[in-house]
Amino acid sequence: MPIQPLNFPIECKHHICWGQDGLAYYGAFFQSIVIVDVLSFCTTVDIAISKGCSIIPTKIENEDELLSLSQERKAVLAKKRNASGITLSPSSMQFLDPNQKILLPSPNGSTLIDIASHFGKPIFAGCLRNARILSEVLNSKNFFPILFVAAGERYPNKTLRPSIEDYWGVGSILATLLGEKTIEAEYAIQSFIAASNNIKNNLINCESGRELVLLGFKHDVELAAEHNFSKKVSVLSKKNSYCEIISTTNHMFNK
Repeated sequence: MPIQPLNFPIECKHHICWGQDGLAYYGAFFQSIVIVDVLSFCTTVDIAISKGCSIIPTKIENEDELLSLSQERKAVLAKKRNASGITLSPSSMQFLDPNQKILLPSPNGSTLIDIASHFGKPIFAGCLRNARILSEVLNSKNFFPILFVAAGERYPNKTLRPSIEDYWGVGSILATLLGEKTIEAEYAIQSFIAASNNIKNNLINCESGRELVLLGFKHDVELAAEHNFSKKVSVLSKKNSYCEIISTTNHMFNK
């Protein structure tokens, strides 16, 4: 049994943490987990789910292993963002045919999904696009209290680089979520409210957004900024031997 973190609030409150270490530290003490990676894993997932597809997340990076896994799962392999066809880029998911399985390599987002899956809790992928509908689903069922994991980015030495867009993403979901919140969660809401009047411009001008714009992926950032655009929620479904992200419209939570 994991040791409860020191100074952890006894009250059942929604909380926010950062990255893989935060998830590993807090994950066991909440009823459900929301992973938030706005640029771009969760945005890419959201668009694919909205197209009627499903996502098989993987942290594998070796190309031969990825190809073998995609064949085993009968899935389309998403390539690196700068490749042609289906990639990690949200823009590439706009042209999917329904009912496809997409094997999505993502060392950051997929690693968080993998860590979270070991807690045996409901796991959701959150972003600005699905904030309202995700909040509605979370409010309607017994998912409280909820841990929100702001994914962040990585410095070249692989250490965590907190990213403001994920803080806004968490705040956008929390803003309409019922239940008590820790002070950290409350300030995520305030940060989102401050940014929300010009969320597209703010997303383009934050550090992660500037990086993508310089690489030629401004449209990815614009898609990520479409607040409350989505009508479906992305939830992790455990298969016999792997995990798959699907829409709640096909999931037991709607029963």
